[in-house]
Amino acid sequence: MRSISSEKLASTYTYKILVLGPTNAGKTTLLASMFYKLGLLNPEVGSTLLTTSGENQNTLYARYRSMARGEWLPGTNEVSEWKFSYNVWSPYNLEKYSVMQFSYLDYAGGRLMEPQSVGYQELLWRIQQADVLLVLLDGEKLLHVMQGRLESENFFDIDLRNILSCVFQGKAPTHFVVTKWDILKPFYSLGDLKTFLLENDMFRWHIKGQKRIIRLIPVSAFGDEFAKRLPDGTMVRIPGKQPQPYYVEMPLACVLIDQFTHQLQQPIQKFKEGRNSPLLSFLGRRGTLKTIIMLGGGISRFFQTVQIHPLLMAGTITVNMVLDFVELYGKNEDRRRKRASNKTKRLLRIREKYLRSVKNQQTATDYAIICCMALVQKLEEDFPDSFLT
Repeated sequence: MRSISSEKLASTYTYKILVLGPTNAGKTTLLASMFYKLGLLNPEVGSTLLTTSGENQNTLYARYRSMARGEWLPGTNEVSEWKFSYNVWSPYNLEKYSVMQFSYLDYAGGRLMEPQSVGYQELLWRIQQADVLLVLLDGEKLLHVMQGRLESENFFDIDLRNILSCVFQGKAPTHFVVTKWDILKPFYSLGDLKTFLLENDMFRWHIKGQKRIIRLIPVSAFGDEFAKRLPDGTMVRIPGKQPQPYYVEMPLACVLIDQFTHQLQQPIQKFKEGRNSPLLSFLGRRGTLKTIIMLGGGISRFFQTVQIHPLLMAGTITVNMVLDFVELYGKNEDRRRKRASNKTKRLLRIREKYLRSVKNQQTATDYAIICCMALVQKLEEDFPDSFLT
């Protein structure tokens, strides 16, 4: 039987998310929309619930209500940390289980432009400690650049140069989150945006050769047809419309899956490059992740050297599902596209099946992982071009 101390360790296991972006990229707005969507039970994301302190909840809901009234609030100019608990709610036994924590560190955009400041050195340290890095790209500004209304140098040299030089001093999975996707998508696809970004030498050089997972995730904090832009450039709410945010949950869902994959990469690479046993090295290079792990002594032994959620390893069936899910991360784009085709419905059926079995922290963790996989699957199915590496 699992000890209470192990369960407490699991419920307090914290994923550190560092959020970066230039001023007005929408960092705090994204957070408020994410909490609005995940702070109540929502069938789109499964029977999961994001909770935080009463003070944070009041702040985020107040910001959301301002957005719903069409009041565009200024961005933050300071570093702020938000802590959330990720919970599973069982409608069958009416119990709530806390399965993990998220620390969301919102870094002020202006500090990224001050390489000589004390804050800049602290930022580099935090980047190295982060489990996942979110880099927010202003979708409206991207639209102007792609349409030639704004010089590309203003975007790449001013907005992105310092951010990229900071981000790639760390090793964590990195998600480029395109905010205001509702403004950009009528004109361009995510594939168009991906091509545009990679045509820039500076951006391509930073991405090229990276071993980490790098994604491009489109989000909209307000949804379609909530607001319109007046001739003078100001945004106003369309009367009678309410925000309908979409894909704002995807960066959070990707955290667990991408961090798990990231933790697997180093020991698996060492195994593949092993010199003591050419035969095992050959099998490791040719085999699946499961084959490599079995050759490494089995799941329990292999994961002793990997820093992952303490209950993820214990849920053997779920581990096998996650290993199958991430198997194609290192493969070519055509194979990833094939994997993403029409698999979401299958995962949603599995998700509903697992919900009935939630009765303790282990089964709740299993269910939460499946919820995250279903969301990541939907992202990849809707946007096959979301991978940058």
